[in-house]
Parts: sequence; C-alpha cells; structure tokens
Amino acid sequence: MEGAVVSAAEGAVSALLGKLGSILAQEALRLARLRDEIQYIKDELESINALLRNLAKTEDHDVQTKVWMKQVREMAYDAEDCIDEFMHHIGKPSGYLRRATRVTRTLKARHRIATQIQSIKARAQHASERRSRYGVVGAAATTTGSSSSYGFNHAASSYTKLDPRLPSLFADESQLVGIEGRKDELLGWVMEENQHRLRVISIVGFGGLGKTTLAMMVYRSPSVNSVHFQSRAFITVSKDFDIKVLMRDMLTQLDEVPRKASIAASTDKEKHARKELLQRIESLGSGHENAATAEKEREQAQRDCSMKELIEKARNLLQHKRYVIVLDDIWAVSAWENIKLALPENHNGSIIIVTTRIETVANTCCSHNRNYIYNIQPLSEVESKELFIKTAFGPDLNSCPPELGEVPDAILKKCGGLPLAINSIGGLLASKPRKTKDEWQKVHDNLSSELETNPTLEGMKQILTLSYNDLPYYLRACFLYLSIFPEDYEIKRSILERRWMAEGFVSEKLGLNIEDVAETYFNELVNRNIIQPLDIDIAAGKVRTFRIHDMMHEIIVSKSIEENFACLLGNQFAAATQDKARRLSLHSCTDTTVQEVRKSMSLSHVRSLTMFNYVQPVLLDSPCSRLLRVLDLQGCRNLRNHHLSRICKIFQLRYLSLRNTLIWHLPSKIEKLKYLETLDIRKTFIYELPSGIVKLQHLKHLLHGFYPDTIYWTWWTIVMPKGIENMKALQTLADVSVNKYGVLKELGELTQLRKLGIDLSLLPARTETKTAVQNTLEKLSGCLRSLSLLSLGDKLKSLSSLPLFLQKLQICGSLGELPQCISSLTKLTSLTLKMTELEEDAIQILETIPSLLCLRLNEGSYKEKQLSLGPNGFPNLKLLVIEGDKVCEVVVKKGAAPKLEKLKWKLWGNDKMEGMSGIEHLRSIKEVELHCEVDENVQGKVNALTAAAETHPNNPRVILGALTSQEKDFF
Repeated sequence: MEGAVVSAAEGAVSALLGKLGSILAQEALRLARLRDEIQYIKDELESINALLRNLAKTEDHDVQTKVWMKQVREMAYDAEDCIDEFMHHIGKPSGYLRRATRVTRTLKARHRIATQIQSIKARAQHASERRSRYGVVGAAATTTGSSSSYGFNHAASSYTKLDPRLPSLFADESQLVGIEGRKDELLGWVMEENQHRLRVISIVGFGGLGKTTLAMMVYRSPSVNSVHFQSRAFITVSKDFDIKVLMRDMLTQLDEVPRKASIAASTDKEKHARKELLQRIESLGSGHENAATAEKEREQAQRDCSMKELIEKARNLLQHKRYVIVLDDIWAVSAWENIKLALPENHNGSIIIVTTRIETVANTCCSHNRNYIYNIQPLSEVESKELFIKTAFGPDLNSCPPELGEVPDAILKKCGGLPLAINSIGGLLASKPRKTKDEWQKVHDNLSSELETNPTLEGMKQILTLSYNDLPYYLRACFLYLSIFPEDYEIKRSILERRWMAEGFVSEKLGLNIEDVAETYFNELVNRNIIQPLDIDIAAGKVRTFRIHDMMHEIIVSKSIEENFACLLGNQFAAATQDKARRLSLHSCTDTTVQEVRKSMSLSHVRSLTMFNYVQPVLLDSPCSRLLRVLDLQGCRNLRNHHLSRICKIFQLRYLSLRNTLIWHLPSKIEKLKYLETLDIRKTFIYELPSGIVKLQHLKHLLHGFYPDTIYWTWWTIVMPKGIENMKALQTLADVSVNKYGVLKELGELTQLRKLGIDLSLLPARTETKTAVQNTLEKLSGCLRSLSLLSLGDKLKSLSSLPLFLQKLQICGSLGELPQCISSLTKLTSLTLKMTELEEDAIQILETIPSLLCLRLNEGSYKEKQLSLGPNGFPNLKLLVIEGDKVCEVVVKKGAAPKLEKLKWKLWGNDKMEGMSGIEHLRSIKEVELHCEVDENVQGKVNALTAAAETHPNNPRVILGALTSQEKDFF
C-alpha cells in the first residue's frame, strides 16, 4: 500500500514543494523567522519526497516503515493545508496602503498560521528523531556501504512467498468451466495449416480471467504434444524476473535429452572460447587505478558474456525445429524485446504464446499480425453459476440450497465472471461451517474486510493487487481516486480527468499541457485493462464512460480506506476510523449517518466532497468547505439555492458540479471562487449567469445544457453576461445563448476555446447576425475543435466558412442546403444534423468527406423518403444514425461505406418502414439496430433483413427495438 503514500508525495508533497518555493519568493514574506522555518520544512520535505519515490520501487516494507510513511503523508497534508491558508491571507494587494490595510486585517490569521508552521516544523524534526530512535535507518548502507539520513534497513525475508499463480499451472481440466470453447479457438490458431512464419499469439485481459490456465490447457493439449512440435517450453515471466534464470529454465525445458548440467555441458571448442573470454575479462582491471571500478566492470562483462551464451545456445537448439514457447505474464515491452532474441524465425511454423494484462505488450508482440490477439472475456452468467456451485457445493449442480435466496446471485454479480474470484469466494463460502443466508450475506456485504483478513482470499488479493503494484508512482493516486465512486457506477472519463487536475494529481510536462497529460494517464489505465470501457466515441477514438470491475473496486476501496486516501460512507461502508477525512464520498447515506460523521470526524481538512444518490447536503454548513478543491453534488436532488450561501468562501475550490440538481441561481458573489477551473451546471434550471462570473480568470470549462427525455428539445441554453472576453482560460463553453452582438463579438477573443455550443435564437434574423456569426467563427478558426450551432429561422444559411480544424460539428436549425465550405473540413470526423431540412444533394456532398467517421441525421434533418448510399461514398464512415419521421427506406449500393460498422435507424410517425436493401455491400457491418412501429408488413421487412444478414460474411446482428411512448405520440 506504499504506493498511496508515494501518491501523496506526488499529490501533496510535490505540490507543497512548489507552493513553498513560490511563497519563499514572495516579497510579502518579510518575517525572517517564518522564512527560515518554511525553508527548513521545504528542505526536509525534499529529502522525504526523494525517499518515498525510492520506497515505491519496493512492494514489501516492515510495519515500522509503513507507520513512518503514513506519518509523513499526514504531515504533508497538514502542511499543505496550512500553506494554502497562508497564501490566501497574504494575497497580492497592490499599493502600500492596501498592503498595510490587509496586513492589519489578517494579523490574527497570520499569527495562527505562524503557530501552525512552527508545529509542522516540530513534526518534521520528530519524524527524523523517530527514525533514529527505532532504528529505521541504513537501507543504503546495507546494500552499497554508503549511508543516507532517510534510509531504512530492510532485513532479508526469512521465508519464500508462494506464487499465487501456481494453482493455474496445475489445474484439473475436468474441474474447469468455460475453458473448452476458448481452448478450441486458440488451438485453431496454433494448428493453422500452411503457416511457415513464426507466429505470436497474445492472450490479453484483466487479472484473474484465466489467461494462465487457458495457455496451460493449450500447451498440454495432445495437438501441441504431438510430433507437430519438436521442442516446447512454458516459462513464467512475471513482473520482477531474472532474465538469466528465465533463460536457463527455458533451455532446460527445450533440451530433448535432459542432462544433469545442461548449460555447463559444452564442446571443447566452447570451453576454449570461454576460457579466452574469461582471461580477457580478467585483464580489464589491470589498467585501472580504482580497484572498485575495475571490479564492477569485470562483473558486468561476466553478466553480458553469460547472457550472450545463453541466447546463442537457445537459438542453436531451436534453429531447425518447429517449437512452441509459452511466455506467461509479461508486464513490459522491454521484457519481450529481450526474451525474443533467443527465439529465432526459422520458417518452420513455430508458435509463441504470450499472456499479459497490458494492451501495449500484446500489440507489440503481435506487431506483424494483430489478428492473433485473443481478448479473453469473463465467464457468462451460466458458466459463472456452474463454476460457483462446483466450488461451493460440489459437482451436483442442483445442490445450492434454495433458502439462500438471491444471495448467491448477488455474490456472483460481484465476481463479474472472473474465474479467480468465483473460485476464491466459492472456496471461502465452502469453508463456512454454516451455509445460512445471513452468513453468506455477511460475506457479500463485508468483502473488503474479508480481503484484508481472510487467508482463503490471499491468492486472489495478490493477483489483483499486482495491477496496482505495477503502476508508476504518478498513476497510483489517480488509480486510488476511483474508490470515491460507488460500485457499478458509470464514470465519465472527462469528469474523472478534470477532477484529477483539480486535486493536483496531474501537472504539465514538456510539450504537453495538463489536459493532454491527464488523457495520457487515463489511456494508461485503459491499456493496463484496469478499467472496463462502456461507451467509446467512434469519431474521437476515446472512451466516454467506463466501469471498474467489482472485485478490483473492492481492492481499491480496501487500500483507499487503509491509507486514509478517501473516507467512504454509505450502504456498504461504515464511518471510517480516521480522525481526519481528506476525501469524503457519501453513497446513499441516511441523515443519521451524516450527522454522526459531523460529530465523530474532523472535516476541516477535507479536500474533496462528493455526494451520490440524493444525499442531504447538510455538510455544506460545516467547516469542511474552507479547503475544498472538489465539490461534486451531481444528482443531489435535495439541494436548494440556500445551500449554496457559503459556497463562495471555499477559496481553494477548483471543481464544482451542480449537475442534475434543482438549482435555479448561482451565488451572486461567485467571482470569489478565483481558482475555479470547472463549473458544471448541466441539467439544472439555471438560465442566467451572475455578472461576476466573467472575473473567473482560471475557469476552463463552463458546462451547461439540458437534455431531457423528450424529442421536443435538444438544447436548453443559458444567457451569457457581457465581459466574457475576459475569461481567457476558457476551453469549453457549452451550451450558451447569445442575445447581443457584443457578446457574440467577445466570443471571438477566446483564443483557447476548443469546444463551443451557442444558441443564436435570441438574435434577429438579419444580415448583421450572419455577418457577426461569420466573423466570430473566423477568429476562432485556429483553436476550435468542436462546434454546436442552434438557430431558429435561417440564420445559419449561406455560411461562407467554418473553422478549418473542426473535428465535431452539430447544427440544429434551418439550412435547406449544406454550406459549400463543409466539404473543405478535412479534419471533420463527426457531424450531427437536426431540423436542417436537407435534400438528396446534401448527402452526395457528405459522401465526399473522407475524414467523416460518424454521421447522425436526427429528426427534421433530411426531407426525402429514401436515403441512398452511393458507390464509393462515405469511405471511412463507421457509424450512421438516422432518426425522425421521414426516411422510410435505406438503399446501399455496391462500394458504399466500406467501413460502416453500425447502422442505427429510428422511424416514428405515420409512415411505415419500407426496409433496407444492399446490406451485403457493407463489408464491415457488425450491427443494424431498428426502432419503429411494427405490424405484419414491417415484421416481414425485418425478417428479410435478418435473413440477408445471416448470409453476410460478418453475420451482423439485427436488433429490433421499441419506440418510447413520447416518440409514438409525437405525431
């Protein structure tokens, strides 16, 4: 769990070091005593920070080390709180009189903070003394002979840890469930005929899905054991491996005739060559004055020599054979690059099977042929239940007692099709002397505690925790942050990244802004199969929403609570025992629970407060709001305007979400939130912003828009005040209404804007409006990437140009015909049209846009009854959505949309669906989804389409869905 401490070092200590440097440079810090003490704290924390990052490289620490690290983390948090408040009070007033007035007014606060700084300095001194007092020193001296004031002495382990993967290597195939089909599919790849090149098959997936077991079943199969392969080896790589030990293990398995000393046996010629090489190595030290340096060079030369010999021997053994090698559990591309040196391409049809959790590793191993990447999937519900009953009750599949009710199903839901979890929890339940409903319910409700204390689950915990231990230090806090979300919660990527930035987990890197770095961090978690993508933006190739597997969520929650990273309260969690909460997350809490929290826990140090599922917002009246960076009240339906009366006192607030609440007004003094970066007021009833909002110089994302479950409205916009041109940091502004030409002109000054959604309905339909819109868009041409335009009337007609680098474009309003400039948007990947009343020639223009990946034709966008996809049209389109009351027939001509994967067609109104023809021409189609009123004639059309799909090489799915009641009644 040390990673959480190291995360704190990067999130709290590193951030604090930057603040300390800044405050020491300020002229306002004129008190020499305070300067010296802050300098002392900074120097001490720099050394501590370096040590924590070194300790992150080691997974196991003794209890004393863990306690010391935890104390350091808490000290860093408290120091950051103190410095933040200090910087807030000293401020940056200009002018001698104003500075003097501020000093007088804040004298009491300054005195209090000075006392706190002295206390933190004393805590830093005591931390150093405790290291010496309890002998927590000497790590460097133990290994290198040098000393370090921040070192630890780690005693050698007196026992050998068991590898939790051993049961997978010796699994009884008769006891496995769901393995047969997966094994047969992989064996089909292995035994493909007329394949002479060396092929690599990668099995990739989340930890615990059974990758090792599957690889072993393939390796043991009679086909692989037959004369088809002359040499075989199954090598466990793992995260921390010794390459020389690994190579020797592989050579031992590859030798056809085992010998007692297979590596030592060599020809006289080899012995002579080795003797000469050793003599040359010995001569390296003769010309060195420094004996220690010479010794190091001799040792390194010996290691290089030995590795070279091992590789050459392996290559000689395999050069003329057809071989199969399994490399189980590879964690890094560098490991693969080193091992593959010993595996020659001999054009004998040899096979290498790799198992890994990392997508990048799988892609690199299969770089010559991505068709051999096998993404292992969880067990189905039926398979999961069968395995669970076998493990918990025995081979009789009817042996599950009915009195257990729905508890077994609830436990299986937590397991999420993970064979490792099903086996482990099933084994735990089998060991219970009483198989009662209450006993099993306790296991379900307290799984996090069971993971910490029950030895039956130790193996599963180790395997799942490996994904966390392998994370670099800068990702660990981002990973633990997932604990604040409830189980099975659908998390939005953009929200998570903005919260990371607000918490200080992400900072700019050379050549990358902070948003790019946050996206890189998220993609790394995807790459490691730690999160489960749910919705992927086809046009952008980005994950929109995702979930955490229930078992991984249990691991994250367990670690988060252990290290006081977050305090979680709700149905599944009791109040945490920590006296200080840093991040507070409330999941469906009762008023009683919230009141108990206020009485039993100090909330003055809370840095983020998140409320889920209609929690009463009473905590906003407590002192916790002073240092909040993140306040997320999304979905808090009990929130009212008066609850926000104190919100403007949260001087550190960077992220504020009021999304999906019943708020009508923002506080009039919102400009006091001077560090605010994200303001999310989507799905609220706010229709006008206070004038002071234009003073928020750090605001990057102003998010509005109301998308109710109705087909009458798509946008609910908000009126922007004058002075928006001062908000230079704005990157996202959606969706806002413009009622004055002056505001429209000011929008053109926001040169950081990347996403803009504007409603022009309040402007008159005059030439001046069209000119003003055109001028604004031309000014934003260099920065804008996403644009949404809403207009009543014909204000959008005759647009002569659009921002050249647009990737996403949404237009709602009368056009009649597409602007000619749209065909020049070479970066456009996504286009959404609504109420545009286009005719057939518009589709012919859209067909020529080579970059277009996603096209949505919503209601009123297209006037014709038939939509025809012409030859060679839409060369890269992957998603086509048709929605409304007009299009009754879709015709696909040969050569059209060769990359189209999904067609979604929703028809409501009086007209009947006439069907779809030409599905056989869609070479890449995977799914056709239809929504319409179904009668006998329509059902016949659907049946004909289904029959055509069955003969398609891709065998695409045809899904028939129902319309909503609103869609049925609209006309």
